[in-house]
Amino acid sequence: LAQFGLPDPAPSLVEGALHAFFAYEDAHWRVDPAAHAVLQTLADRGLRLGMFSNATDDAFIQHLADRLGLRPWLEPALSSAGIGIRKPDPAVFAPFFESWNLAPASVVMVGDTLEADVLGAQRAGMRSVWVRTREDARQEGSGSVAGAEDPSMVPDLAIDSLAELPKRLRDLDCG
Repeated sequence: LAQFGLPDPAPSLVEGALHAFFAYEDAHWRVDPAAHAVLQTLADRGLRLGMFSNATDDAFIQHLADRLGLRPWLEPALSSAGIGIRKPDPAVFAPFFESWNLAPASVVMVGDTLEADVLGAQRAGMRSVWVRTREDARQEGSGSVAGAEDPSMVPDLAIDSLAELPKRLRDLDCG
């Protein structure tokens, strides 16, 4: 608005507009049926769990983490909107390494995009698991299709459902 010489709107107006903007999306977000059991199984193994979303509104992502019942397992739960960096920039993972006091090589990124999740993990020195659940497999940013030509977008492990994760993590010598 400043670019057009208009005054800043009242914060309550902005908050109301964001709420209205995300209301439809919020109503349609559903948690993967296996998510709670998978998160509990991994936590019971002593693994640290967190979340990083490339979302455009941090408050919305925090709301979803609570509404979908994911918060108890996620520490930290961050978003690009909250820290000002997007995957695949490896800097997004620094808060996890610091919070958990772990080296990147001992952390595994689990995500559903090659371009953001797998490439970001590899750039940060982490291992990656690609959950192939996106029907169109369209990747963030470039719009490229899964199986992109970039050889760095090859995950260490690919699974077809989140439910496979606890068993398959053993293939990576993880919990």
